[in-house]
Amino acid sequence: MSTLLTRGIADSLERQIGCIGLKRKIFLYKMLPTNFNKGFMKTTNFENSKKLAEIGFVGESETWKHDPDNFITGQKYWSYDLETLLNALPVSIGEGEYYLVISLTPSGAILSYGEGKFSAEQEEDESLTDTAARLLIQLFEAGMINFNK
Repeated sequence: MSTLLTRGIADSLERQIGCIGLKRKIFLYKMLPTNFNKGFMKTTNFENSKKLAEIGFVGESETWKHDPDNFITGQKYWSYDLETLLNALPVSIGEGEYYLVISLTPSGAILSYGEGKFSAEQEEDESLTDTAARLLIQLFEAGMINFNK
């Protein structure tokens, strides 16, 4: 397997991860978990979209998620992509003592602060986008961040 990335793959990673420069992406290809491709171009699922709306999160989005049980007349919520959620997550919490760490493992990604003090581990068949949404919701529920309603 080649460690070099094509321009298209590098651009897709940059859109999804956002904060990694092209020169540093060359070595990422072998480190990506086997289920990483399932997360490309995903937006938050209905449940996470609903929870984000309930806590007052508003970000840039062009996609709605409809109630899967009642698509026509049911509720709908804005659905967010990974870049929007990563931009919403603080770089650090607790007066700068805990920094956001994104670990890519063979079984999936782990987003965490402070050696797992706050963390979300990617579940089976879950997109990285939904993992980031769960961490954002967890931080809100713990009182570490808030959104103006």
